[in-house]
Amino acid sequence: MPLSIRFDMLKLPPNYEVDSCAFVLNRHGKVRTDADFVFFNQPIFCAGVLQKQPSGHEFFVNPQLLPADVNQIVFSLNIYDGLSKKQNFSALSECRGEVINSINLEKITAFALNTEGMTEIALLFFALYLNNGQWKLRALGNGFNGGLDALAAHFGVDVSEGEGTASEPAVSEMSVVIEESDAEGNETAVNNGGIKSIHKKNPLEIAKELHAALVEAGEAIPMAEIPKRKMAEISEVTKKMIAALEHIHHTVVPLDLVSEDAVFVNNQVVWKNLPAGYVLKKHIQFQRLMNNSRTLGILHKNAIDILSVYKFSDPEITLSYKIGDFFSANYPFYQAFKALIVQNQLGPACLTARVKEATEINDFLQSLKKVGVMGPFQIQLYVFSSKEWVDTDVGTLRRIRSQENKIRFTLTLIDTTTYRDLITGHWFNAFAYSIISDHLIRNRLLHEIYSRVSYQSPPEIFKAKGDFDIIALAGKTILAVECKSGNLNETLNVDQMIEKMKGLEKVFASIASMHYQYQFLMIYNPFASIDQAILDKLSSAGVKPVMPSEIRGVIFNLFSSGR
Repeated sequence: MPLSIRFDMLKLPPNYEVDSCAFVLNRHGKVRTDADFVFFNQPIFCAGVLQKQPSGHEFFVNPQLLPADVNQIVFSLNIYDGLSKKQNFSALSECRGEVINSINLEKITAFALNTEGMTEIALLFFALYLNNGQWKLRALGNGFNGGLDALAAHFGVDVSEGEGTASEPAVSEMSVVIEESDAEGNETAVNNGGIKSIHKKNPLEIAKELHAALVEAGEAIPMAEIPKRKMAEISEVTKKMIAALEHIHHTVVPLDLVSEDAVFVNNQVVWKNLPAGYVLKKHIQFQRLMNNSRTLGILHKNAIDILSVYKFSDPEITLSYKIGDFFSANYPFYQAFKALIVQNQLGPACLTARVKEATEINDFLQSLKKVGVMGPFQIQLYVFSSKEWVDTDVGTLRRIRSQENKIRFTLTLIDTTTYRDLITGHWFNAFAYSIISDHLIRNRLLHEIYSRVSYQSPPEIFKAKGDFDIIALAGKTILAVECKSGNLNETLNVDQMIEKMKGLEKVFASIASMHYQYQFLMIYNPFASIDQAILDKLSSAGVKPVMPSEIRGVIFNLFSSGR
């Protein structure tokens, strides 16, 4: 479960600056390298694993993704330049910290540390530590007179020069209160270490709880000799079970279980950290993705060999939105520009339009210029009286009375390859992918979503080779999307598309423990040639035809909060 660690200081004097930091430690209580020190100058240990948020005294940490040789993370506060300014924590009445479940935003626990009378300028606030395969939280209260540099040196960070030195921490006596929210949201004090487990219970823990319950029942419940003997026999069986599980857990393989929520979160972290572009089967990142993906894993287990996945870059997503907006506003100009890309027509070219279209075309071409597809361009107006083209600009054209007058854009293409696939059709994929992903994130729905997934399959499931333009899993809903920017006519193999969708449903239906809902979409170009019979056939087969302008509404209805 990913966590959000937040700090707050009460009655902080205006001339005080308090910094927060984290130390990633091994089993010896030391950093492995200086990169394990997370502070304002080095805010990221590993993206999606541990990082200091730009919002201030807040850290994001996902314990389940920490390296195997990390045993604890210690979070601390220090007064910046406190030694030279003669400042310490006695000026603050209290420091508070809270731990939030980043998935559902529920508070797991809160810490209140009374700092009145403290003469130290740095303190250890609390630790996230590994204990018997589970990550737990413990309040601390150790003060350091030497400040941040002394604190860093204590944990093994190479500090060349600092505010002061301290070989050992000066431990302050302070009031440490650990609070936990009950089911009704009220805060109740609990003993140190009484933190909710942030992991799913493993079989060993369950066996121990069962054994303890059997022993308690045998002692507390009056019963005849025969059932009492039976209870004792069962208790002996659970004792042997515990011993066997202890051996497996500690010497063979850890039995710690990961919740379904954590699977989704881990996958999102892996996906976010992948570089843009093709993730091919031969790449090491591909195996990590497969190991963390429920969707791709189910496909793989059903003999569908995933060959590659494509991750759109941020510039591609941004450009797809520009194309999507312009596509609906001026399809003929888009088609003319697309033809230049398809023909690989490098160098100067002229495309004509009307005055009323100047602003939209100018914005579209500026976005293409920004990503290096083309260089500077010139707008010209055709003057009927002199029958010549004159240079102009968008501002001037807005003031012209006749908005139907002809204009032309003289442009120079300089790169027809980098964004070729996107401009000529895959912008449909990127546009739909970004809208679906954005909706799932905004609604805090745990999910997986992939684009341009290439596969090879046994013929009894799918066509031998093919791809999913978009495939997503959110909760118990499977969404598969086909994107068709070209004409919908007899050349489109509708039966093959329907077969692919039904095959996907068949694969996920094979997971007996899960009951999925399915939604199949086909996003099509409303300006292309459309055979209504094809749309009707798709609809009757359970594949919903959707225009780009309808995507948001369809996704909202599909993944609405009530589902």
